[in-house]
Amino acid sequence: MPDLALLRIGDFAPTAVLQDHRGEAMAFHHQHVAGHPVIVLLCRDAAAGVLESARDRHAEIADADTRVLAISRSPAADNRALVERHALPFAILADPRNEVLGRFGDAAIAVLDRNQRIAGLFGGVDDLGAAVALCRRLTDENPPGSATSHAPVLQVPGIFEPELCLRLIDVWQRGDKRANEVTRGTPGRADYAARSDGLVKRRTDVLIPEDSNPTNLTVRDRLLARVVPEVAKVFQFRVRSYEVARIGCYDAGDGGYFRPHRDDAGDPARPRRFALTINLNDEFEGGGLCFPEYGRRFYRPPAGGGVVFSCNLLHEAQPVTRGQRFGLFTFLR
Repeated sequence: MPDLALLRIGDFAPTAVLQDHRGEAMAFHHQHVAGHPVIVLLCRDAAAGVLESARDRHAEIADADTRVLAISRSPAADNRALVERHALPFAILADPRNEVLGRFGDAAIAVLDRNQRIAGLFGGVDDLGAAVALCRRLTDENPPGSATSHAPVLQVPGIFEPELCLRLIDVWQRGDKRANEVTRGTPGRADYAARSDGLVKRRTDVLIPEDSNPTNLTVRDRLLARVVPEVAKVFQFRVRSYEVARIGCYDAGDGGYFRPHRDDAGDPARPRRFALTINLNDEFEGGGLCFPEYGRRFYRPPAGGGVVFSCNLLHEAQPVTRGQRFGLFTFLR
């Protein structure tokens, strides 16, 4: 992805390290702000108004367990004077080369979730109230509580936006169907094998063509921006490629399922390291992703969200009991 590609809701904030008004290095993943919703004030011109507004609402913002950062094209010395003049209780980061501000386009305010994903973009300084309300909602949706046991998997929300989910389902509807294939290896290569007796798996797939196909390029863009960084952070694994992505449908009409299995079983499948499952719709019952070695809990991300897990984990797709479950499935290498 180009360094200056414009950011969208669902993307991670830039990883650039900037100089704050005290001359110290800081980034969005800094321990003082990471783990909290963050309101980012994107100060280009006439910034004093929005800075003062954020200062005056700082108690309300803090009550929403939220942090504030401002970014300015001005050097650190000028920002220090600005902080002191307006008694600002938050940092201003210097971005003289526009390496961060340029990524946000015309937005005046951005909201980041607890994991530095962009949750909202606002066009004007008058939208500060809406940004605070979004932060409050992010906090209310994630109340503190005792953690329960779960499989060692990574859940990633918002990989695909709703429009892309619908587009991929349409690709499946119009595509060349492959029923109940259990693949070992890569389609089109000598190491590829498939069985379709329906005993292990009942799912109908459509392969997404590789290379310059527009759908594949869009999927690749979302994975690069929204999955690859998380896999690197959580599993310390650098993704270099992924297998041909497929759109699959588990249909309640034949009790769509995938029996317990491991995705790296057999020589051709050994290069697989992590599996990725992304749900494309919500209108179904059953169909949970379960890891029986780690208990009976199942995972069912909302449409656009996914689960990444080691290909060596035993897992199953539980039967769909109503409707159709559409998903995108691939393996990271």
